[in-house]
Amino acid sequence: IRSGYCGSVVRDLAAPASFAQESFGSCDATVLHLLIAVRPERPIVAAKMSTYRATARAVGVVYLAGMVIGIGGNVLVQSILGAPDRLAAVSGNDIKLAIGGLLWLVPVAGDVAHGILMFPILKQQDERIATGYLGTRIVDAVFIAVQALFILLQIPLAREYATASAANALPLQALSNVLTRGNL
Repeated sequence: IRSGYCGSVVRDLAAPASFAQESFGSCDATVLHLLIAVRPERPIVAAKMSTYRATARAVGVVYLAGMVIGIGGNVLVQSILGAPDRLAAVSGNDIKLAIGGLLWLVPVAGDVAHGILMFPILKQQDERIATGYLGTRIVDAVFIAVQALFILLQIPLAREYATASAANALPLQALSNVLTRGNL
């Protein structure tokens, strides 16, 4: 397309003279302005689709990263808490259990990030749905954080268990069982 033709098309649409000057001497820019003048919803839709796509990618990456890291933490935790004498196993592997418990907290941040990233998109449909989704992601994150706390509480129990007498060891094992069952 010749630039003279672009200018005449813009003039034919009764656009202001400044509109034609915004083309920066490029026919492509004039055609873009022309598209905005004729069908203003198209570029906006394209921009929204780009934003939605970026948000979808971010949510997907956060979800997959949280899942992989959470599974890694679960493998570490279950390798220790699945032992027959749980507190004795924890006392020898307290750093490994702490790392596993902290790895469980990464998906907590991801759950909250899902709610925050999806809020503006869902708000366009219905604000109550957006708020409800954000709230459920926060509640889910709180439950996972409490589960991670139950895991991390095994470490001080194991330290007490290692120094406790036989009579005092039984209540510590019972408390460890309760915390482990609360983790399910």
